[in-house]
Amino acid sequence: MKTKYPSMLGALAILMLVASLVVPANLATPEPVDAEVCWWTTVGTPGVRGKRDVLRFSEIIDWAVNGNTMIAAVAENATPWVSFLRASFNGGMTWTGTRQTHLVATPGWQAGDDVYWMAMAPDDSMVWAVAVGNVTAGVPLNINKVFYTDNGGASFTTTAFQTAGAVGNISCIDISMDYGGVRDIAVGTRTGLAAGGGQVWVVKSSGFGTWTNQGLPAIIGGADVLDLKFSPTYVGDACI
Repeated sequence: MKTKYPSMLGALAILMLVASLVVPANLATPEPVDAEVCWWTTVGTPGVRGKRDVLRFSEIIDWAVNGNTMIAAVAENATPWVSFLRASFNGGMTWTGTRQTHLVATPGWQAGDDVYWMAMAPDDSMVWAVAVGNVTAGVPLNINKVFYTDNGGASFTTTAFQTAGAVGNISCIDISMDYGGVRDIAVGTRTGLAAGGGQVWVVKSSGFGTWTNQGLPAIIGGADVLDLKFSPTYVGDACI
């Protein structure tokens, strides 16, 4: 008695052949993963006083990155304690202190000021905002000035943010993407153990008018604002 197995196997072979002809080439033969995607390397730490390398007793307070452009607030354990703005335009291979020189020359900068928090626009690596204050008895205080540049630190403008009407010290900062030739800068503040709690303030980059309190609801215990970020779709949803 003959079986049907041979004819069934033949039909199966034909089906597999047809299937192989319709499978996309990229699924049939996967391409190797691009090794550059996960390639890691060491980034040189920005030093101070022209060293351009790791300096003993120094630390990075804050930094921002967009492509190959990096900016960092670098602190030196000196007497008195000081912190500087350092910038790299080649992915951290070399760092420059010239932007600190331009910042210090900006009206509004005062002797004893130190660089603390910084942000870089998500759509333009040449647009930065830097929060500045000073140290009293080893404690960061009076972080109440914000400087802005749209040319990679070649020159800066002060936004005239002051704690008059605001509460506490600036504890974080961010810049929105461009919308119609304007950007928004937002800062969060902290009060520490003092009453009142942190707040969120926003100003437009066009003319740097009055900073507007965003009316953050009262937080139990007067909590501080430690970080904030503009929505990636801020142009449409205006969310922070």
